[in-house]
Amino acid sequence: MLNCYIALYAKLLHCSLAFLFLL
Repeated sequence: MLNCYIALYAKLLHCSLAFLFLL
């Protein structure tokens, strides 16, 4: 279960980083 949360957090972090690069 913890693995799922870590994967989800990593995905969110990656998306937010990509969003910052778009700005």
